[in-house]
Amino acid sequence: APGARTRARAHKIMFLNEASVSHLETVAECILKRRVGVVSAALDILAVFLDKKEFREHLLEAGGAEARFKAILAMFGKASDGLSLRAGAVVSKVAHLKKFVALAVQQYQHLTNGLSRCCTSEDDAAKALALTILQKVRHSTAILSMLSGKKLAAGLSNLLAKAVASRVRGDQMFVSAAFTVEQLDQLADILDACGSLCIPRKSASVESVSRDFVTELGDKGTWALVIRMIESHGYNLRRSAITLFASACKCLPELSFHVAKEKEAFQIFFDVFANSREPKPQEEVSYIANMLWNLPEFHQFLSTRAPLGDLLKMVVQKNTSDVTVVALCRILLCVSRSDEEFRDKLCGDADLLRILVQLWYGRQGSAKFYALQLLQLLLSEEKASKLLTESASEGQVLDLIQSLHSHKVMVEAYETGGANLFCPPIENDMLVMEKSRLLDQLDIAKLCTYLNTLVPLREGGEGEGGIVSELCSASGTMLDSRLFCTQMAEHMPTCSIYAVDWVHSLVDRVQHLKGRAARNVYCKHCDYETVDQLPVRSDLAVLAGIWEALEDPPQLFQSIRANLRQGGKLVLIERESDVLEDAVHWAKKSSFEVFAEPAIKGGFMKVLCCH
Repeated sequence: APGARTRARAHKIMFLNEASVSHLETVAECILKRRVGVVSAALDILAVFLDKKEFREHLLEAGGAEARFKAILAMFGKASDGLSLRAGAVVSKVAHLKKFVALAVQQYQHLTNGLSRCCTSEDDAAKALALTILQKVRHSTAILSMLSGKKLAAGLSNLLAKAVASRVRGDQMFVSAAFTVEQLDQLADILDACGSLCIPRKSASVESVSRDFVTELGDKGTWALVIRMIESHGYNLRRSAITLFASACKCLPELSFHVAKEKEAFQIFFDVFANSREPKPQEEVSYIANMLWNLPEFHQFLSTRAPLGDLLKMVVQKNTSDVTVVALCRILLCVSRSDEEFRDKLCGDADLLRILVQLWYGRQGSAKFYALQLLQLLLSEEKASKLLTESASEGQVLDLIQSLHSHKVMVEAYETGGANLFCPPIENDMLVMEKSRLLDQLDIAKLCTYLNTLVPLREGGEGEGGIVSELCSASGTMLDSRLFCTQMAEHMPTCSIYAVDWVHSLVDRVQHLKGRAARNVYCKHCDYETVDQLPVRSDLAVLAGIWEALEDPPQLFQSIRANLRQGGKLVLIERESDVLEDAVHWAKKSSFEVFAEPAIKGGFMKVLCCH
């Protein structure tokens, strides 16, 4: 073929050391010619010349480099297949250079198009080229953030699906034994490419730039496949699958619910989570456990593999990461607070108490904090105090008493507000998972019918012009795709529904999910645990399933009270009656009083008004 002959001649020149920068300039100038044959030959020769480091640097730094490389990226993105592949070969030779970053960011659409075309191509060389380029641009978060969108996600999911489909039969999703070691490593390369494009949130208040990328992979069925690959006998593929899924959960927290909803996914997760012999994978999946720690569904799955009271003793070893320790302590804390029989069993477990003391003594930061928090809860029982005194040294007991006293101060600060000043930072998913579980059980239509009766009558009919503020509105989508605010808008069409959240990214999420149909839903970002930024006063303020996630109840209730219209109502809804009573207790401290206690299916509700 002409292209092959051209490359062979270029190689011959290189081997004879006859090539110079002037030759490179001559070839590079041909890139801008109009004749396809000339441009094709120039790209072939250029790909060979760029094997030399000095030529690579010169191509990106010489005069006219920006115009030439803009043309190369444009050909990679939208030229014919043959020309695109040749341009991609040139790109792959320089993609690892720092100078390439600025050029790639400027022309990221062409780069994205070219990579997507390569991923969906039937040509194995094109697929390999895409993976090579993605591997080389991992050094640049700027490039990855530009590439991390729906288009490349669709291309990579197609690449992965075809690679798997070539070796499985019938309805099988993935069977590791059907692949050779080399093929499993190739699948790992695809997962590594996907993982590099999953850029985590910089903080809990900022949405990941990779959110659309991760969502698109889910829409294409990629995550179910990745979870199965965690069981692979191929070490590289298994490692890559774990890293990719954990990275994706950091971009899209609700993705972790696969583990709490699907038994097979949980079994795969638990095998990694409980294996302290491989601390790195264990640490990665522990991030997921720290998102699911307070879900009864997750606790139920855990209990099918081991008694919950034995988890800490079974999993924790010297090399177990702090993140894993935190997850285990939070799970035991959650279950102990809601189940007295379980708490009593832990109080009588001398081995568990000894391990907790060792964790408190030997760990730092969040692991130490949560081990101490669990100890404080258990030592409130006389049985546990007696056992601990018998099993620990006198010096440890004295140090522990001092730490418990300090911890008590922190807890009191937490209960009166401002806990975030004392508690060590723990990455949170921002979304209130309890709210989703509550909404799934409620009869929303009947609930809204009742809420509509609480809106004062105005000219134009019942509820005309009524204002309803619904707090933590983004959290209704964790277990389902529903939003409580949009359902209220549907059933209360004459009311204006203000969907309030305290994180910008979650406000944007509601704005995106509510769609154009919900014209009477208005998304509003307010300062943390307030409603002070609402532009109007409300007839109803609705708090559903979020009580246990609040840090400063007095601040929130005072803010709600100040922003209610005369005769306005506060509506509290919770799944558990004792949780609701605790919320009512704090509301009464802020000068609210119970107005009504309607019975509802799937939860408990109280309506309060101002004194």
